Amino acid sequence: MSECSAQIRQSCAGQERRHAPRRDAVYPVRLKSTHYTDDAPEWFFRTKNVSANGLLLDSADVFTPGAEVAVSIAIPLGPDASFPSAQLDAPAVIVRSEPLDQEQNEGYSRRIALRFLVKPMVTTGVSMFD
Repeated sequence: MSECSAQIRQSCAGQERRHAPRRDAVYPVRLKSTHYTDDAPEWFFRTKNVSANGLLLDSADVFTPGAEVAVSIAIPLGPDASFPSAQLDAPAVIVRSEPLDQEQNEGYSRRIALRFLVKPMVTTGVSMFD
């Protein structure tokens, strides 16, 4: 049985699916398709929460579970823009894409969960917006 199948069975049994603590945090994040060599589509969002294993975000776009994307997350290293920032980069896979309730949507229609495929690499002095 695959790890994913085991996780799904645990969640159906009412057990916790998460393997790492999550932190509610709002950071800019970019998803970029990994299926293109040039001019790959990219989308910009804000995280809802993050963990060592992945992140959660809300989207107006539909993403297919199982799709792989490149993730970049901008993390501030200080309390304001005068401090340098870091960027976390990692390949990830979409593990969940669920519709949002009308009351919680804030203009978004889907809640998207991603799992990092490797530990994110940290770089400083770069920006996903350049």
